[in-house]
Amino acid sequence: MLFPDLFDECSRKSTNGRWMVGIRPENGGTARAKFTFLLRTESSSSDSTLFSDKTFRPDTWSHVAATYDGDTMKLYINGAKVAVGSSQKGNIFSETDRKCKDLLLGGDFVRDAFYRGEMDKFSLFKIALDHKDIIDCMFSISERFINGADLIISDDFQDLKTWRSKRGNLPEIGPSSMPLVSHDMHFEAPPCGETVCDDPEAVFSYRDNPELRNEKVIRYRVINLMNDDGTKPVVTNEQIRVQHKALLKAFEPYNITFDLNQVNIRNTSLRERVIMIGCDPRKIGDGNCQQECAHGTTGNDGGDCDLFPVQCKTESLGNGICNFECNKAIHYYDKGDCCLPGDMVHKT
Repeated sequence: MLFPDLFDECSRKSTNGRWMVGIRPENGGTARAKFTFLLRTESSSSDSTLFSDKTFRPDTWSHVAATYDGDTMKLYINGAKVAVGSSQKGNIFSETDRKCKDLLLGGDFVRDAFYRGEMDKFSLFKIALDHKDIIDCMFSISERFINGADLIISDDFQDLKTWRSKRGNLPEIGPSSMPLVSHDMHFEAPPCGETVCDDPEAVFSYRDNPELRNEKVIRYRVINLMNDDGTKPVVTNEQIRVQHKALLKAFEPYNITFDLNQVNIRNTSLRERVIMIGCDPRKIGDGNCQQECAHGTTGNDGGDCDLFPVQCKTESLGNGICNFECNKAIHYYDKGDCCLPGDMVHKT
């Protein structure tokens, strides 16, 4: 299925000096069709064809660009270069053959293969645009090409007076459903990826083009626990301010900013507790280091997480003082000296 094609009026059987852009399967058949760019120069004995890396998506707008500079073929989809070939060399056709060439849009009427879809705009240039120019011209022709010699034709099909039908009636003109902004276009995730952000090329482009990044705001909340009267906060307001400032500075180059929401909870009873998430009391001092229990309150998991063995002196056991080196399960937590007395045993 072709949409732009260079048709030979002098000889329908001629295959020398031609190019076309269309949609067809890479290995024949009818499934998994891709965008394709076919080219044969006047001196070549065979065609060269480039295929897009992904299958095309029906009912989805795509920007397709194909270039040839006399040495290299390139195919671009939605501004991304997806295929390159260098097997064709020289001019596409001679000066004599140029008089026989007509530009055909909408399919191959000789083979009854017609394009069933919409075309928003078509542009043809005398030169091979570079990557930047293609991106600049995706939604409107760049100002440097308007009224310039390099632009041969640019038509948004508001009327068809400059076109003639090869068979039957002219195509129907309808309102454009083209998205107004580029990020409305569809970009697929790479193979084995979850999103387009898993594509290395997308990551490199994001990294190397900071001017293309939209500002992002990340909201986060700091919950600060303190006594009933506001004393003994877990972190001070100054610490929160310094940390917030450091976050803003670190992510500023990436157009990422942070919106801080600070919540102060005044509860002396809760402030005096030590909360250990994920520490199973049954595993404290079981001979295996549980990182979630590696806390001073548990004696560093009952001594299981000590990097170096610490000597507990016999005279220190049960002397009425909680000695850290004896606060181990094997020493019954300093013979009870490291246990909280009375009604505070629930502190941890």
